[in-house]
Amino acid sequence: LPESSNESGSIDAEQVPSRCSPFDGNAEAVGVAWNNAARGFLIMGSVFLATALLSLAEKDAGCEDLAAGEECTGRTHGIRPSSLLTLLGAITGFISAILQPIVGAIVDHTQYRRAILICASLTLVANNYIQACVGENTWFFVTILQGLGPLTFMSQSVVLFAYIPDITDDSALQAKYNANIDAFRALSMIFTVISVSMLSRVIPAIGEIGTLKYEVNTARLSQIWSTSFAFIFFLISFRYMKPRSALSDVPRGGSLLSASFSKLGKTIKTIKNHYPALSWFCVSLVLIESVGGSFYTVAITYMVDFLGMSTHEISSCFLIFLLSAIIGAKTLPMLSRRLGLLLTLKITSATWMTLNLITAFVVRGPEQSSFMFPFSVCWGYLSGSVMPNTRLIYIEMIPRGQETEMMGFYFFCGRGFTWIPPLVFTIMNEAGIRSNWGLATMSFWFAVGCCTLQMMGSFESAVEHSRKMDPSLNKKILGNDHEKLNSTSIDMSKL
Repeated sequence: LPESSNESGSIDAEQVPSRCSPFDGNAEAVGVAWNNAARGFLIMGSVFLATALLSLAEKDAGCEDLAAGEECTGRTHGIRPSSLLTLLGAITGFISAILQPIVGAIVDHTQYRRAILICASLTLVANNYIQACVGENTWFFVTILQGLGPLTFMSQSVVLFAYIPDITDDSALQAKYNANIDAFRALSMIFTVISVSMLSRVIPAIGEIGTLKYEVNTARLSQIWSTSFAFIFFLISFRYMKPRSALSDVPRGGSLLSASFSKLGKTIKTIKNHYPALSWFCVSLVLIESVGGSFYTVAITYMVDFLGMSTHEISSCFLIFLLSAIIGAKTLPMLSRRLGLLLTLKITSATWMTLNLITAFVVRGPEQSSFMFPFSVCWGYLSGSVMPNTRLIYIEMIPRGQETEMMGFYFFCGRGFTWIPPLVFTIMNEAGIRSNWGLATMSFWFAVGCCTLQMMGSFESAVEHSRKMDPSLNKKILGNDHEKLNSTSIDMSKL
């Protein structure tokens, strides 16, 4: 790494030519983008693997020869095959929610931020390479590894989020860099879907499309292919991301464990007592993002088990989803300028809720599976609009001078409860309730989320209240003793 750096730890702009990336030479933004792209490769690689795991679980339960639309009543390891991914998502999500504050405390109170990022990234790479051994005799072992992956992914995510507020203190640039960072990940995911689908078609040894051999070999190919790209991208990102000193010391007489949950409790109490509108929005964030964070898991289960779609069909749906998500993200600034951030979020969330209900009534079996392609367009567009919108609203409403701590709480609200929707889906599935009604239950979280958004009152008043709060009071009530960014106000005209 170059020795010269500015006080915030970011390498000076002139050290990295601006032609290298759309980040104006901001080296740390470049590093975050490369790292986020690597994560995109791994995410899409796991989609092909998840499809194969469900098919292997169905074969283990004796359901591989069922006719299209026939329900599998067999069990493997005590559960229905269709409960495999959702139960796994619920368990790992719950454990991640417990570990997340602890990882956050290590980031805040030690100088090991970059070391944790490197270790977590390389652990993800090793774990995904091992999963390439998936087969009829190893599928359950690979499933366990698939469950361990999100725990490491969570640790890596917490560290990556901690870097983002320090990239720049210019609000317009922060919005621009965040959009481009998300675009890097979307492009890597799209590349993975297209390249793996093409390679699986031209390599004869993969097998015939629609067979179990094809699904398993495609999963192996995707793990090796996507993980190799992720490994390269991770290594490049490490070059740009500087070490960080501790943001604050562990309280006297305390420990990292006690400090982690104490800080979380103090943040919740502060928001509840001093920022009522933000408090209601955080409840909405829990409800809405819990669906967004678990949607992949439920959607894959729905398409494989309930609709009997092939790996090729599922990958096509995800490609449509990703392309539509980019359109949703690009049109968000236009919608927010016309309607405002909060009203846009209300409309898109209500639309997503309605779409899930329509899907449950329209797509009732394999004969209606073709509807998933136009529905993927709608889901993708809504996802691309809703997810970045929640982050922009949150940034506007948080107290000034506490961006780093508050972004940690944002991550907790957005990812700490993603285990609940898959758990409900699993319980319903184990009770014999059809998967389309399990998908419909995800509308419940959107419905309650829209109600809590209404409880916020005026968005402009909430932002004004946050701006009027004395920064010294913010530091006092949150127990912080170090200087932070002065402002993250978002100028939507510059997005």
